[in-house]
Amino acid sequence: MIKFIIEGFAPWKSDVLRQETAMWKKILDNLSVTYYIVGKNRKGILMMQNPKWLIEDFDPDNKFLDLAEEANRQGCDVRVEKYIPFEGAKLDFFKEDDIVLTQTSINLALQIQKQTNWKPGPWLTAQHYECTHYYPILQKAGIPLLNGNCLFEKRKMIQEHIDEIVKEFGETGSGRIFIRPSSGLKPFTGMVFIYKEPYDLFEIDWYWVTLGTTEDDILLVAKPFGYDDRVTNEWRFIAAEGEIITGSHYMNSDYETPVAPESLELAIEAAKVYQPDPMYTVDVCKTANGKFHVMELNSFSCAGLYGCDLKPVVERAIDIARKLNGNL
Repeated sequence: MIKFIIEGFAPWKSDVLRQETAMWKKILDNLSVTYYIVGKNRKGILMMQNPKWLIEDFDPDNKFLDLAEEANRQGCDVRVEKYIPFEGAKLDFFKEDDIVLTQTSINLALQIQKQTNWKPGPWLTAQHYECTHYYPILQKAGIPLLNGNCLFEKRKMIQEHIDEIVKEFGETGSGRIFIRPSSGLKPFTGMVFIYKEPYDLFEIDWYWVTLGTTEDDILLVAKPFGYDDRVTNEWRFIAAEGEIITGSHYMNSDYETPVAPESLELAIEAAKVYQPDPMYTVDVCKTANGKFHVMELNSFSCAGLYGCDLKPVVERAIDIARKLNGNL
């Protein structure tokens, strides 16, 4: 079998050289010929098949354009698509056996997993992001969770026993309770429910819960935050193979606030304890009483990147994709 080696020129090299590289890649792609890109990354000179990226333009906070530009700078073929409907869309952007990294909505990530054989595709092992799955692991390691004191129960049981649940977890006077899905696929947004007269206020909010869940889906119930334990700062950290590689403040779209050392330390500790996928995110918060907590873990492939340094993110994603596909 004939194989080609192409030199991947850096962005500051001549446009003519980079255009020639792009031309050869396109020709070889069309001919289904195996080729390798030779270039530099943080590990030095490597020879490997060129990874590709599919990035969905669905939320500016995801920094999709910045990610696309950085991936392109590092020698990847990048395809940016506008929002792709979950049902009925053809995912024929790449060949079935292509090495493809993705940054998309959860709906599209699930669609990719069902309809393609891209490797690695989305890093989204759904069961690993269930709160019922990872809460006990982190708690056993002594890692503080924002909603660690909670009840996990089926939606049907919560609805049938709401009076008893409010007595145990409800806020005195108002009867407010916090409910979120256990699922990391976010079938609805976690929120505070008001359980008092008029009762129809609770029923209206509960309707939105029923749209995205079944009676047997597990939900998390916790006490709502008081003044002293309200969240005042939030950080997102990108983890890879149990290590934190970058992070950013993100509360109220504020990406400039420096990462608090305590939040980084907690993220590092959590990443060492539990790795749901080769790459994932660890969200940490600080409450008004000065305490730091892990808020939740999320799929890297479906997470906003906010103010994170994208260079090490792309480098690490490419490295892992190559290792998983035996190209190192």
